[in-house]
Amino acid sequence: METNKIILGFSGGPDSTFLLQKLVSENKEVIAAHVNYHLRKESDEEEKLVKIFCKEKNVKVFVKDVSEKDWKKYAYLKNKQAIAREIRYDFYLQLAKKHKCDYIYIAHHKDDFIETALMQEKKSKDYLFYGLKKENYYKGFILKRPLLKIYKKDIIDFLIKNEIKFANDKTNLLPIYTRNIIRSNLKKKTFEEKEVIYDNFVQINKTKENIRKKVKIYFEELIKNNYSWELFNNIPLKYKKYVLYNIFISWNTRININSQKLNASVNFLKNKNLNKQYRLMKNVFLTVNQGKITLLNK
Repeated sequence: METNKIILGFSGGPDSTFLLQKLVSENKEVIAAHVNYHLRKESDEEEKLVKIFCKEKNVKVFVKDVSEKDWKKYAYLKNKQAIAREIRYDFYLQLAKKHKCDYIYIAHHKDDFIETALMQEKKSKDYLFYGLKKENYYKGFILKRPLLKIYKKDIIDFLIKNEIKFANDKTNLLPIYTRNIIRSNLKKKTFEEKEVIYDNFVQINKTKENIRKKVKIYFEELIKNNYSWELFNNIPLKYKKYVLYNIFISWNTRININSQKLNASVNFLKNKNLNKQYRLMKNVFLTVNQGKITLLNK
């Protein structure tokens, strides 16, 4: 039974401030979740701003103070951005379970969709979906992104017009991450130029819709059969690596799942000598146990 309670990832930045304002105006029951990484001198001031805004809106807010222990817990991810994301999303998940919320809302917008799609295109031409989905799952919970058709400029314009305060993380524009470089380049584009890029990825996604549907069917059948090795090997080759990608995601792993690793994993699973293991990352191996595809942690 749905309760319609929402966990909102609330940084205090313009995007999440806009979304919180929107949800409150729609009389949604919202719980704000703020993460203080203590990585910047402005972090504590931003936390104060978050608490003040939530108090004004009569919204409950919970804060995660990230410690050295938290960073060490996810150290296997190596990439600091990936670790921060995992800490953040696991905090949202913890609150969603505790407060019996149906959804976790994330304030990604149209520019984020384009940035993500461009990053994916830079890595590979082989994605089944470019950009960000309006809905997907994180460890069994539904993530919703209701702002994917709104540009950042429109969000900022609304907040300024309505004199709503928000935090501004200046590191988002520093050219220290690939996404930030892409973001800086996008800021130079006109509205029309960004629309062309956006529409192009939307069309690409539409052309791959039938493949995504097939992959979904095969993947759900595998889940029903507890990741049967035999069933996996009966899947047509052109779908196998996409199905395997969904398997890795369903296991909530944060393996660096690139196309090369997927192809190597598919080839490994063809092997009838099932006593072997394929190393996915440090101390994590793909293997087959009693006819079932599984991960082995050493």
